[in-house]
Amino acid sequence: MSHPDPNLKRLSKAEDWGFMLAVFIPLSVLCAFSCAEVLRKDTGGMNWFAVLFFLGPLSLPPVLFVTGSRPFFTAACAVLIPLEVLAAFLADYTLIGVASMFPLLLLWANLIPVGLQLSKRESAQLAPWILMVLIGVSILPRQAWLGVKLLKLEYEAKRIIAYSYEYKLQTGTFPADLSGYSWRYSSLSNHFGYQGHGTDDKFTYPFKDDPQYDASDKFSIRYYVGNKDTAYWYSSKKGWFVEDD
Repeated sequence: MSHPDPNLKRLSKAEDWGFMLAVFIPLSVLCAFSCAEVLRKDTGGMNWFAVLFFLGPLSLPPVLFVTGSRPFFTAACAVLIPLEVLAAFLADYTLIGVASMFPLLLLWANLIPVGLQLSKRESAQLAPWILMVLIGVSILPRQAWLGVKLLKLEYEAKRIIAYSYEYKLQTGTFPADLSGYSWRYSSLSNHFGYQGHGTDDKFTYPFKDDPQYDASDKFSIRYYVGNKDTAYWYSSKKGWFVEDD
């Protein structure tokens, strides 16, 4: 009866450590920086709870690693889970508000395949893989697509703002609409709303009895990314702000 070569076992362990150091730890550091960026805007008392809720799933790959679970499954989790954490942070910018919690809840669903894997039952060998892939497919492709859309919308919004100010320099007033604007991404035009001179929007002028009210000397734009009920706004009177409900 042959015995496993201890040198091969040590080599395999060294490769596992190399993978964790080269892949998982850099991705985790990126997740931590992303968490800090999101929480930088939040001055409330729930910061530590938010850190735990967002970064908690990063503890799952190390648990698999320490318990000696199947290396391929551990490696897959060490890649997918940090990417899903980043996607959950991105949802805070693409979906905004309550809708952005859905990717985060899916992220925590990784407890199920990891738990099945830790059970080490022969009948559960395939189930963890199926569940892990389903969770990844449910989060990553859509958020990647929305992230690209967000960049395009931000670029288009800046062009619209520049166009509006240039129009006023030439005519003395802001445009009433975008009929004269040349779209860079015309397929995304339905994501925008524009309130020009002589029109009202629900944020810039909430009170018409304001002595400074002048509907002919303002414009505002609204655009949404993945959720029509939340949006980014720019007002010539108030600057940038977010509609999150």
